[in-house]
Amino acid sequence: MRKRVYYIILFFIILVIISCKSASVPAPVFEYGYINTSGKIVIPYQYKRASDFHEGLAFVFDGSSGGYINTTGSMAIPLTNALGGSFSEGLAPVNFFDKGWGYINKNGELMIEPVFGNALSFSGGLAAVRSGKWGYIDAGGETVIDYTYDRALPFSEGLAPVARFIKWEDNAQIFEWGYINRQGEMVIPYQYDKAYPFSDGFAQVGKRVHQYRDNNGYINKKGELVIPYQFYIARAFSAGYAPVFNGIKWGIINKKGEFVVDYQFDNEIDYSRELNTLYKDYKFGYVDRTGKLIIDFQFDSANNFSGGLALVGRKIN
Repeated sequence: MRKRVYYIILFFIILVIISCKSASVPAPVFEYGYINTSGKIVIPYQYKRASDFHEGLAFVFDGSSGGYINTTGSMAIPLTNALGGSFSEGLAPVNFFDKGWGYINKNGELMIEPVFGNALSFSGGLAAVRSGKWGYIDAGGETVIDYTYDRALPFSEGLAPVARFIKWEDNAQIFEWGYINRQGEMVIPYQYDKAYPFSDGFAQVGKRVHQYRDNNGYINKKGELVIPYQFYIARAFSAGYAPVFNGIKWGIINKKGEFVVDYQFDNEIDYSRELNTLYKDYKFGYVDRTGKLIIDFQFDSANNFSGGLALVGRKIN
C-alpha cells in the first residue's frame, strides 16, 4: 500500500514538473529581412513584422516604428500608429488605429478617408470594404456595390466571392458563399461552405465535412463543378497547374484534375513560380520547378518571391 502511494505521489510530481516546463517555454520570436534570387540577404534582418513586396513597396515594423520600405530597404512611407496592407493598383489599405481603415497612394497621401471597419486591396478597380457589412468601393472611395454581405473577397476575372451568415454551429459561424459580378448581381448562387477568387478560369470551393474539415474542388465561371470535392486544401490555378494537399503531402494537378506530380512535397509547389520554398530538417530553402535545390536550407521562416525579393526570418530566442 505504501509503495502504491509512493508511485501516485511520484506521478503527480512529474506531472507538475512537465507542466511547469511547458508553461515556461516562450513562443519563438523572429527577426525578418529579405533575400534576392541568389539567396543573398539584401535587406538585413531587423524587422519584428514584415510583408511581401507589392508594386515595389512592403510594410514593415521594427518594434518602435513602421511604414513602407522600397526594394533597397529605404523607408519610403513612414507611418505612425498604423498597420499597412499590400499596394495594388497604386493604393494600399491602411488601418489607422485611432480612426479606421482608409487608403493611401505611393506618396503616402491619404486618398480615401479612414472610415471603414476593414478594407482589402484593390482589384479590377474595386475594393471590398466593411461598413457594418461588406460592400465595394471604387478608387475614388464611392460605393458601387452596397454593404449587404457578411463576408467578401476581392474581384478576380470579373467575379468576387461573397457570403451570407447562416447560423452558429459547434461554436463556429457558418456561411454560404456565392459569386457576384461587377454590377453586384449574383451569378453563382450561395451554396458553398468556402469560396475563393477565380484564377486561370477556375476557383476553389469547399464543402464542409465537419467543424474542422472541408473537402475542396474547383468550379468554372458557370458554377459547374469541374474537379470534384476531394482535396484537404486546394490552391489557385496558375499557368494550368494547381498545388493540392491530402492532409499529409502536397502534389500538383492540371485542369483536368489529373496529377502531374503525385503527393510528395512537404509544402506546396507552384509551377508558375521560378522558385518555391521547400521545408526540410526544420529549415526552409528554395527549389526550382524541377525540384532542384537553388538556395540552401537555412531559414527559420520563408515566403515565396514577390517583386524579385523574398521575405525570410530567423529565430532570435
